[in-house]
Amino acid sequence: MSDKLEGVKLTSRNFEEVIAMSPKGSFIFVDPPYSLNSPKTKTTKYKYPFRNIQHKRLLEALKFRSNDIKFILTYRLDETAMDLYKPVGGLHKNSDI
Repeated sequence: MSDKLEGVKLTSRNFEEVIAMSPKGSFIFVDPPYSLNSPKTKTTKYKYPFRNIQHKRLLEALKFRSNDIKFILTYRLDETAMDLYKPVGGLHKNSDI
């Protein structure tokens, strides 16, 4: 194992569990599937669909822990997503970070 990954925990679980169980000061990489409600993803065949209700649950989990964890969320820039994630800092083009 690389020294850079020492102390890093990689997991693939329900996002609510991961966010809730993360120790204070944790950094979480969040990469949710694109919403199936978007016309651009109608043909995408996700094994586990991620609808707007899941995005709202993700937002609430991140808001609840926003004072004691840090995170980066990757997502396609679209109006709906930009509006939805505003309460936790919004989405930015990588040149804006």
